[in-house]
Amino acid sequence: MPRKRNKPELKSCVCAANIFRKLKENGPLTSHELKRGLKKFSEKSFYRALNCLKGLGLIREREDGKYELIERWQIFLDEEGYKIKLEHSKELLRRFIEQSDLLPPSESDFRNEYLLQHLKSGYPEIYSKYEEWQKNEEKTYYYIYKEEIEKLALKVKHGEPLKGYCELCPRVEIKKLAEHRES
Repeated sequence: MPRKRNKPELKSCVCAANIFRKLKENGPLTSHELKRGLKKFSEKSFYRALNCLKGLGLIREREDGKYELIERWQIFLDEEGYKIKLEHSKELLRRFIEQSDLLPPSESDFRNEYLLQHLKSGYPEIYSKYEEWQKNEEKTYYYIYKEEIEKLALKVKHGEPLKGYCELCPRVEIKKLAEHRES
């Protein structure tokens, strides 16, 4: 027989669902911004829910104090969809994957608009480093950002497609999903 839940646990669960929904709808928010719409929950319930979501790996607190959802998994309907996404990722990061002394990536490669779209939608923590570099134009920020892109390129080289999306992303998965639902 399942145990009976007490009210604080239920309130924390409902609060966690509301926090998750707010982050999904609005993107990164501070704890103050999150609490604004959740006045019916006590401070204790709010922080219990926040810590629960962090503990489950569903959200994280960024360096700027804002909380955001963590999207870790990419789901492919078949091997073909995976291969197409991986090839697209490799093409976007080709200069980083094939680095040589003769043809190293230029600063313009780091500003590739399609790569930036992937970073913004799939890697907000790396995109924030790009924004720091653009805002400050200091080489220190450039090297921090460059290091992150090189790590990302290494993951792609070893078979992990880029997360997020861009205007050039293959739409095969969407078509196949529609076909799958119809059958």
